[in-house]
Formats: sequence, C-alpha cells, structure tokens
Amino acid sequence: MRLNPIITTLIAIVLLAALLGAAALALSPGGPALASGGFSLRTLSPNADGLDDITPVTYRLRRPASVSIYFIAADGARYNFRTGNPRDSGEHTLLFSGIVDGFDRPGDSHQARVLKRVLPNGDYTWVIEAATGSDQAQLQGAFTVKEADTTLPDLSHLTASPAVFTPNQDGLADRATINVWLAKDIPESGLHVALIGPGGEQFPIGEGSSSILPGRAG
Repeated sequence: MRLNPIITTLIAIVLLAALLGAAALALSPGGPALASGGFSLRTLSPNADGLDDITPVTYRLRRPASVSIYFIAADGARYNFRTGNPRDSGEHTLLFSGIVDGFDRPGDSHQARVLKRVLPNGDYTWVIEAATGSDQAQLQGAFTVKEADTTLPDLSHLTASPAVFTPNQDGLADRATINVWLAKDIPESGLHVALIGPGGEQFPIGEGSSSILPGRAG
C-alpha cells in the first residue's frame, strides 16, 4: 500500500524537526553560558619583585559569549580588566598582573592621559561575567592587592624644536628635536614617540642618542 504523498511529507518534516532539536540540545548544553571560573591567587602584589606579581585567570564557557572581567572596590568603584570580549565555548586562561583600564585618583597631578594603571592596595571583589543574547551569568570572589607599585610613568614637558621644520635638505630647519620627561623607570622598549598624520596614521620616531639610557627616568 502506497502512503499518501502529503502524509509522507508530513512524516519527513516531523522527523527532520526531531533531529534538529536533538542536535540543538547536543550542541547547546543547558545551564548558563559561564560554567566555571576563578583566580588562582587570592592576593596579588604587583611590584615586579618576582613574588605574586601575576595570577592566572581561568573560566569555562558552555557556549560562545561576551566576557567581562572587572573588580569592585570596597567603595563601589569598578575597575575593568576585560570588557565585552567575544569568546568561543570551552576553557580560557589569561594572566592578570594588576593592570586595569586607566582611571584617575584624587590628588593626581599627571599631565598625560592614563590608558592603563595598576590597582591600588585594598580589598576587592573580582567578577567574571558572560553574556549571550538570552542570558547573563557571573561568578565572584574575594581578591586583595598589597604592596602595589602604583607610581605612574608620567610624561611631561613634551617639546618639539623647531615646531615647524622643512625636511628638504636645504640646511634650514631640516631636523626637529623632540624631548619628553619620564617620571619613572620603564622597560627599555616601553617609550614610544610618533607623529600622527591628518588621517590618524602614525609615524614612529626612534630615540636619539642621549646620556640617559633607554627606559630610564629623566
């Protein structure tokens, strides 16, 4: 006996829907996107003395999500380490050295814009947060920063002489000298100077000879 073509088609559609549903359940396990996570160290002393300067941060995602990692201070201030970074499912590990997005503190007198900064000493709550289109989950834990080196490598007294130069090899204002004052020692390759063009393009400028070694304060 031959089945009605319409019935055959309906049966095929039902079977296909069941298979797709089973595949969706297998590929998208239940529960929140953030399955687990945490910091290896509970106390960090980011001062480059080789002891507890860096801690691994590990988290596992059940499915792709946007991940944020931040710290909440006792006064409620928030300090961002990662913000809305898209990540695939699986286990992820990164290193935290105490450096978060830049912020200003009362009494600061720096002249440069702060892009990154070391967390000041104190007690914090770390937060790992994962968000998808349908859910948001987070994990929290206690975290302490002590003996942190929070002195900024401030830049000041930036000058260029002459302010207008004509690099045409006529012997007149063919070169310009750029000087800047560095407040503290930094890694030898940590200072970058560049000219920014009208379109935002950058032209790096190499460091000239000086009595001050590269990366040293002064």
